[in-house]
Amino acid sequence: MCPFCDGNAVAMGVVGDRVYYRCRDCGLEFSRLEGEEAVEED
Repeated sequence: MCPFCDGNAVAMGVVGDRVYYRCRDCGLEFSRLEGEEAVEED
């Protein structure tokens, strides 16, 4: 879930203990600590 628009986020990869995502709807790229929050997939 995108923190900006609540759209669908896609995991792009992992660097260290951070997982990087890109939102399908608004294009925002963001990262979270691994296991911090589940990302909903359709």
